[in-house]
Amino acid sequence: MAEVNLSFDHGQTWEVAQANFRHGIEEAVKQHGKHFNPVIWTDDRTGASLTGTGWAINLRVDPTKVYVTGHVPFFLRFLEKPVMQFIEKSFKTPPAVPPPVKS
Repeated sequence: MAEVNLSFDHGQTWEVAQANFRHGIEEAVKQHGKHFNPVIWTDDRTGASLTGTGWAINLRVDPTKVYVTGHVPFFLRFLEKPVMQFIEKSFKTPPAVPPPVKS
């Protein structure tokens, strides 16, 4: 198994970063969901675990960074760059985020 341990600055407000994080994972499920088990979200939805046969990836967002950790078979290691490009693209082309509801 190859270990994955990546992080990058998202450069967005915390609210936008959280929305983009959720959107990015939802898009991954739409596009590639047949390749992994259901996503396991943390209670606050700032973290998610994606698993499939022989691999596991944990993603987490905080107020400044996105973190990706886990393990994949060696032959999938070549996917690291496309995966990072997908994650970074998800943060650079965010969905429209509605303004917060005032109570």
